[in-house]
Order: sequence, then structure tokens, then C-alpha cells
Amino acid sequence: MKKNSWEKDLELYIEDVRTKPFYWGSHDCVVFANQIVKVQTGKGFLDDDMPDYDTAIRANRTYQSILTKMKVTNLKEAIDTKLKRFIGIVPPKGSIVCKEYRQRIEYGIGYNLGVAIDTKAAFLSENGLEFIRIRAGDVFWTVD
Repeated sequence: MKKNSWEKDLELYIEDVRTKPFYWGSHDCVVFANQIVKVQTGKGFLDDDMPDYDTAIRANRTYQSILTKMKVTNLKEAIDTKLKRFIGIVPPKGSIVCKEYRQRIEYGIGYNLGVAIDTKAAFLSENGLEFIRIRAGDVFWTVD
């Protein structure tokens, strides 16, 4: 259940990490998405399963192990077991957003997770947050 202060807490967190660069295991898209849920509800959706890694190769191996343990084939299916999918064009503010990410092979999980802000979503990059327009084909999960 969302905290009464979820919207303000979300805005403060976004501002706090706006210029913080992507770093495997401590500030990557999975850690970011988990923290987005935590600032809104008080508990992250992956707190019990947060892996320990510091490179793309280790992240990929770790996630494959987690997916096998959960008996799912990809990150979207894993998140489906934790959060409710939103079906629609523009998700509610604070929703988790998933984009397929094929440009760089070193991003080991094949997806980029971010947070819906409005018609854009905030995603991590090497230079901090990037705000990218939400598009058809993106997948969303609400945070309740």
C-alpha cells in the first residue's frame, strides 16, 4: 500500500538520483526500480531477492540464476510475480516501466527499468537519469 507521502517521496528520490550514474549492483535499473517501489510503499518488491554483483557479466549470471529459481524465462515474467501489470497507453505516475534494450550487449538482462513520471519515464544512464517518452510496446506495472 502506498504511503500518504508517496508522491513527494518519489519526487525527492528522483531529484536525489538525477545526476547519479548507472553502476552495476548499486545503482542499476533493477536496484532503481526496487527503490522506486520502496520510496512509495516502504518496501521494495525485490528486497528479498536483491542480488550481489558489480559487472554486467555477473549481473547476467545472477539474474539467470534468479529466473531459474523463480521458474520464469525473463525479467518481465519475474516482475509479473511481484507487481500488477498496467494495461493502457500512459501508466499512472510512479509505475515501473520496462523497455527492451538491444543497443548495447553489455546490458546483460535485455531490458531497462524506469519509472513513469507523466508521458515520459525516467531511466538510468551513464550520466544520471534520462527522461524518455513512453511508447507503444513498453510494459508497465502499477505500484499499489
